[in-house]
Amino acid sequence: LPRHYVLPDSRREGIVINLAEYRLYYFTNGGVQVYPVGVGTAENPSPLTDAEVTMPLESPAWYPPASIRAEYEASGEYLPRMIPPGPGNPLGTHALLLSEKGYLIHGTNKKFGVGMPVSHGCFRMY
Repeated sequence: LPRHYVLPDSRREGIVINLAEYRLYYFTNGGVQVYPVGVGTAENPSPLTDAEVTMPLESPAWYPPASIRAEYEASGEYLPRMIPPGPGNPLGTHALLLSEKGYLIHGTNKKFGVGMPVSHGCFRMY
């Protein structure tokens, strides 16, 4: 992670993610909270968008898209159509559904990847 914080020049309310910094800024009336995030890879970039959080999810199930399931199959691994909540779920214990279809801000079940470009476009927190 970069060692310097660069507050975005964009709006200063709600959630703002700086992809280059791998940081999520959460602006509140009382100030700003900053968290490291994992973002999409060059092949599967995170969207540059002005999305809204449409729904918080507690203990989310994960329904991997067909494209991700195909990647797993190509490497000889099987990925089920649904991964239930629990320690094996890569979404972690909480997620925020975004208005940008197919993308979430979510937890993870592994520390690896936070602060790095490793996801299929979602924003990963630990």
